[in-house]
Amino acid sequence: MNIGAIGAGTWGMALTRMLSNAGHKVTVWSALPLEIDELKRTRRQKNLPNMEIPEIVAFTKSKEKVCTEQGILLFAVPSVFVRATAKQLCPYVPEGQL
Repeated sequence: MNIGAIGAGTWGMALTRMLSNAGHKVTVWSALPLEIDELKRTRRQKNLPNMEIPEIVAFTKSKEKVCTEQGILLFAVPSVFVRATAKQLCPYVPEGQL
């Protein structure tokens, strides 16, 4: 299954790794473009330095790409940012999206 992960912090990346290890194709988006650049370059989340991110995990700066053609969208953003993030992504989330 294709999964769009919203948030690239420790929680988002730990869940992303677990999902990819279970055979799912995960695409990760972050509100911080430099964070995406760093993850692509190092394949590590700075606060989880011993956890390598599998090569199958994709990273994107595109709100549209992370939301479309995904079986599930996983929100892993700090609670104070959930509403603002959902509002940003709303135009790209298809009707009935899980």
